[in-house]
Amino acid sequence: MNNILSNPRAAETNSGRVATWVALVREVWGKDTLCKLLMLGLAYQTFLNATSPALAQQHKNRGWIEVKDDASPGKMVRERTLTLYPSRESRPALKYRLIPSEFDRTDGNAAVNYLRAMGFMEQNTARSMLDDAWEKASAEAREQGLSPNQFPPYLWQNQAPDQLDIEEVKKHLMLTDFQVSDLATARMLKHCDFNRDFRNVDNPFGILLPEVQQLRGMARDHSLRCRVAIAEGRFEDAFAMLGQQYAMVNHLTQDGFAVSLLVGNAIAGIAWEDALDVVQMPQAPNLYWALATLPKPITPVRAAFAVEKELPFLQLKPLQEVDETPRPTGYWFEFIDRILVQYNYLAEATSGRPARLDRFTLVNLIGAGYPGARQYLIETEGLDSELVDSYPMAQVFFLAQKKYLEQAMDEQLKWSFLDYSSLRSNKKYSDHERRGREQSANLGWAAAPAELVGPAILQVWESSIRIEASIALLQTIEAIRMYAAENENRLPHQLSALPYPAPADPATGQPIKYQLDGETALLTWEGPGIAYRLKIQLAK
Repeated sequence: MNNILSNPRAAETNSGRVATWVALVREVWGKDTLCKLLMLGLAYQTFLNATSPALAQQHKNRGWIEVKDDASPGKMVRERTLTLYPSRESRPALKYRLIPSEFDRTDGNAAVNYLRAMGFMEQNTARSMLDDAWEKASAEAREQGLSPNQFPPYLWQNQAPDQLDIEEVKKHLMLTDFQVSDLATARMLKHCDFNRDFRNVDNPFGILLPEVQQLRGMARDHSLRCRVAIAEGRFEDAFAMLGQQYAMVNHLTQDGFAVSLLVGNAIAGIAWEDALDVVQMPQAPNLYWALATLPKPITPVRAAFAVEKELPFLQLKPLQEVDETPRPTGYWFEFIDRILVQYNYLAEATSGRPARLDRFTLVNLIGAGYPGARQYLIETEGLDSELVDSYPMAQVFFLAQKKYLEQAMDEQLKWSFLDYSSLRSNKKYSDHERRGREQSANLGWAAAPAELVGPAILQVWESSIRIEASIALLQTIEAIRMYAAENENRLPHQLSALPYPAPADPATGQPIKYQLDGETALLTWEGPGIAYRLKIQLAK
């Protein structure tokens, strides 16, 4: 161990170093150790993995079907048919607002209302009865060897308004009736602050966010209320609940964490499903301007990305003091002990079990990463080779890790100040992705935090782009309903004929794809990993 810390050439003379480290890693944590240990952005991917199957299940139901299309390789292609009723522009145009105007919203903290609506303060009996209902459905599924999604209340999550057992759903929703008034009040408030002091805690990555995940469950219940209102023809109630869901999305973007942003996107996805049912109601007024007044984007990424840029250093606080000043071997023994605590915090936060990483394993990780770290400092950062070789091995490793993390996070954040639609065709952006992959491969284990956080940040952004696309499609649908009302119940030949402009595709900056075929039109959106096709027909 002394050699590893004090003699930079020790790793170069030990050809079995990497193999030794891999063996130790597998013994302590298993093959996924590095991800569990170093991935500050793992929360994003964990969330995506946890929510994507649920969202996919929603899309398989509620009128959606999945199709295979060779023209869209590698994408999940989902199709749905919409039957629309022509509807002229609302008068006054801004009569309907999903989120109130800045003038109408009042000061106050919506977090208080959301916490109360979750039943954190009381309602223990109702929560117990809800838990029993979910457990009963799961038990029946296990007994019959079936999926829980075939039993209520799981079943209701994926059903269209006209498929619901309205009376049974109402009985279920009575258990959470106390939520309704608080959600209505929260919609009218400007701010939402859960009072997280992540800058001044030892383990910011270990901050629990139970209330954020609870909001997603509450949004599902509110979706049920909305669908009951749709089934009963109560447009005003359905629209109010739709607005409360979009207000919840807007509030979550103020939380400052990318995980909260992703939960907001999940709730926006639930709201989109409900909105597609609302605009098909025979009595639904035109909501073109209601959608136009939503914040753009409704889930902005920059604030969350600014926090995520600094979060690795708030978590790995000892890394902040690493610089080019030579320090003796003894300092690095003490440094490793301190940063080991932070690594174990990360391991516990991401794996959900006590961490067992020790100094021996970490020292071997340093040895495995030293050659790449040395090369990076000399060739990329321009440090003098004699200076680098004078450093203890640990200093080379952690200095390279810090500098590369700073560079990589800055590089990721800067692109968020441009339109997403401009990135894929931009040579510097594609070069940046290529260079990042090459530098990461050359740098080795020291690049692990940046290597894993970077792609996760991109996935958060892509998730927000999908939500912007859903709103753009809805607004285009409403412009089509407006056109039909003004043109003898006919669909437009092209979107340029619409009385008001259809929003551009947020993924490309180009018009959304539209094709008229007789009495049916096809709206198509293709984005990261997914494609939506909405077949539009007018009610007879």
